[in-house]
Amino acid sequence: MVHHTRKGKSDDSFEDISGTNGLLGAVDGAFMMYKKQRNESTAIIDLEGIDVKNQRFNVSFDTERCLWRLDSVEQNLKPPAENPLLQKLSSFLSLDNTSWQGTASELIDTLELVDITPNVLARRLNVSVDELKNRYDGIFIAAVGVETSSHRRKREY
Repeated sequence: MVHHTRKGKSDDSFEDISGTNGLLGAVDGAFMMYKKQRNESTAIIDLEGIDVKNQRFNVSFDTERCLWRLDSVEQNLKPPAENPLLQKLSSFLSLDNTSWQGTASELIDTLELVDITPNVLARRLNVSVDELKNRYDGIFIAAVGVETSSHRRKREY
């Protein structure tokens, strides 16, 4: 699948992938190709996945042959920085709380998060399912649709 990135930039290039909630959470690996400047003939391709080592491919475009050439490969990249949101969730769940249930809005209040909306929190949790399970003590999250009295569906975690 080929997908576009969002306009806002992040320190983590994989957070730039735009689209439906859980897009990265539904795949085992992803390549992210980006240029520092739009008109450059060099680019970086980052590879991240479950069964692969994180790698970075430095490539350049050969205009005569209309193809990308591999210039170098960087392996054993440092692990991604700790995610403050996931750290806070992990800390909360390890403090006499083995489980929690509620809406994204309630989780924002419980964790005392600032500058994040329920939709953004839900999206970040959806794309972090594997990271929570593998890196943060096997935390498992599930979003469940719940029918409300006004016949609207809300998502509980």
